[in-house]
Amino acid sequence: LLGKVEVVLARLGDERAVLKGVRDWPEARVDAMREATAVHAELEGMRREMNEWKPAAAAVTTRAPRTSSTAAAIATAASTAARVARDEGARITNAMDRIQRRVETLERTADVDT
Repeated sequence: LLGKVEVVLARLGDERAVLKGVRDWPEARVDAMREATAVHAELEGMRREMNEWKPAAAAVTTRAPRTSSTAAAIATAASTAARVARDEGARITNAMDRIQRRVETLERTADVDT
């Protein structure tokens, strides 16, 4: 419905001026539908981003090291794995914080509108 309304309104030069002359035009309802469409698209983008999340691959070898310093190789691999895990944790935290802030803003807006 909103798409059809938008197509018709796009043909008008000044839609607000034209619609003021239309008796019982549900202006608030159309505005709410536009806002809901925009929020839906934003939330879908967030969902898509989470579904397409590519975890960082740990640069740890699964083979036994072939050096005389096995302990050093294991320590290096453990250090690398810890760094990758720390970086990935930070990426996840940042993404979730951003999403949480946006959802909280939407909830506050919804509370004001009701």
